[in-house]
Amino acid sequence: MKSLKIFINPKAESAIETIEAKHAIRTLANIAGLPTQFFSNSKEGPFDLAYSNNPSKVPCRVFIPISANKKNYYLNPAKLIEGRVENDIVLTTYILISGLHELGTKRDAHNHHHIETSVLYQKKILHIPLINQYASLLRKTFASYNPLPIWPKGKTWAAAITHDVDYPQMIRWIEILRYLVTHKGPRKLSVITDIVAGKNNFWKFQDWINLEIKNEVRSAFYFCGRKGSLLEYLIGIPDPFYDVCSEKFRTVINQLKENGFEVGLHASYNSFKSLAALKTEINEDDFFVCYGNISKRDNFQLMLNQVQKVSLDVMKTSALQSESFDHVKEDFVIEIPSNVSKPNLSKLKQILNDNPGETPVKLIVNADSPKPKTISLKSGLTLSPSIKSQIMTLLK
Repeated sequence: MKSLKIFINPKAESAIETIEAKHAIRTLANIAGLPTQFFSNSKEGPFDLAYSNNPSKVPCRVFIPISANKKNYYLNPAKLIEGRVENDIVLTTYILISGLHELGTKRDAHNHHHIETSVLYQKKILHIPLINQYASLLRKTFASYNPLPIWPKGKTWAAAITHDVDYPQMIRWIEILRYLVTHKGPRKLSVITDIVAGKNNFWKFQDWINLEIKNEVRSAFYFCGRKGSLLEYLIGIPDPFYDVCSEKFRTVINQLKENGFEVGLHASYNSFKSLAALKTEINEDDFFVCYGNISKRDNFQLMLNQVQKVSLDVMKTSALQSESFDHVKEDFVIEIPSNVSKPNLSKLKQILNDNPGETPVKLIVNADSPKPKTISLKSGLTLSPSIKSQIMTLLK
């Protein structure tokens, strides 16, 4: 698989910063299954793709014109005509993935969109996946570079399973009252006694873990970082009633991680209003840390520590620079302790075989012994937070 050689003109007047342009291009390339290499010196060409303001000065196979104004983004499918894309699909991609196109959308009291005021609805493209179309254009143009398959092992689709952890601890008197009010017909005393005794409960984490392991899938659990109250719930602030920092929740979160599940932050009801509000949901010991691109949106993904600690003040830079799945030149070092089981070593080998890419991989075998052995793999790895998490789980 060959990397895309990409030039971004650092001197051209642009509506977005270079780091934002890189993030948008990486997003398209990742969907297309192509690794990327970026250059800022036009003399290092020719390039596969150039994002600049003058096509005659940059030798390239595909030229994308830079727009100087964010208002000039076009919500249209892309066309490649004689090596030139008609409009700035990099700017459009960034506008869409950052949520900036939603700024003019009216919202109700619960911050839900009035969809008829959405620019996507008004332009009748709400159901057209523009970013996928742009990525498909790159994939077809550079098919000779042997891009990764859209789905591995010949599969044609995939499903992502997520859980919003809203009400895991039953408030018994509320549930008894709910049962008495809503249940029609004869009421069973056993239902009430089971609720009182705790036999009927919502704490089903182990059940989900067992079910998903049995079916060879792993999901993501989103916990709320802010503890609400019944009073707040009654006045219209419906945050969960649990304390994610309590020992019980720390234990179950560690259990989820140890079994290969992802854990994320379910932002609180009013956290969208400001970054300061969101910061209050990250406790002092970095219980939650960021792996996602922050914007004023709910449910962007936050990963727990032991993977990477990132300050909230720099999470955007980190997300764009480090965690946008770029194929970097630095080695990805995997330290393998001497006590790792053979089944886990087999799974590690399978992960490395199933995810070929441009990131160099270095194995340190028997890393905890006085004389560890270092092995540099001939084939690289397509690195992502998910793959990092899988590998770390195997080597515990």
